[in-house]
Amino acid sequence: MKRIFIIISLLLTYRAVWSEPLLILQGNPLQGSLLVGIASTQIDHVFLNAQPIQLHNQKFIIGFDRDAKLEHQLTLFQKNGDYHQIKFNIENRSYPIEVITGIPQQYTSSPQNDELNNRIKSEREIMTRAREQIRQSILAPYAERFCNPLPGGRITSLFGQERIMNDIPQGYHRGVDLARPAGTPIRVMAPGQVVLTGDFYYNGRFVLLDHGGGLSSIYMHLDRIGVETGQYLDLNDEIGTVGATGRVTGAHLHWGVNWYDWHLDPLEVIAEKEDFIIIR
Repeated sequence: MKRIFIIISLLLTYRAVWSEPLLILQGNPLQGSLLVGIASTQIDHVFLNAQPIQLHNQKFIIGFDRDAKLEHQLTLFQKNGDYHQIKFNIENRSYPIEVITGIPQQYTSSPQNDELNNRIKSEREIMTRAREQIRQSILAPYAERFCNPLPGGRITSLFGQERIMNDIPQGYHRGVDLARPAGTPIRVMAPGQVVLTGDFYYNGRFVLLDHGGGLSSIYMHLDRIGVETGQYLDLNDEIGTVGATGRVTGAHLHWGVNWYDWHLDPLEVIAEKEDFIIIR
């Protein structure tokens, strides 16, 4: 990635090297990752692939789905009317197949009774409305330090893995599973507002948080929920405890992160972020 950085810097540099950078983009540029941008005070609008990005206190966040395209473009608009287009690539990832057995059959095959089908449909509609609320949120995007919500948790399932449950393909894993004993406290990965809590058929007890700028996180299979809808939380606040509710084979936390409709790798979100691009 150093080669990409050098090429972009040479192509777009026209100010003296000691001037304030127009942009610093931090993170690991690959599918499933989250990048944090720091824009110059000269910049008042940022676009990713022609889509506007929330800019707050000159910081912004952008994320890339599990199978996101590899070529992207940032456009920076200055207050004086100038603009700059920065093209960059992210890295492709491959994902292994995960085979899981021992899940109760009712969680891996299509429900056969109308009551359960109606429940699942209703829960999906509730979640869709909650995520639409996050998409329209004006909460200031958080772009500081992210933390692991379950330190010491043993990783039992990685992000992006194609899953086969009881010999039935179930699509790919949209988060990370961390195992610890039931009752272990779970912390919030970043400041945010509780958008939704509930006890759903597949999710079990869960909490959905809005972190601003389109970023959200979900914590599933909880034993106990310790927060309420609308509540604002700070970094490391407790949201509940590890449990084994919903579609599980044992006590663990399913931790998922989205940037708008894109699913991110939670471990990449909390990874230390180094400068990827600097534009002067």
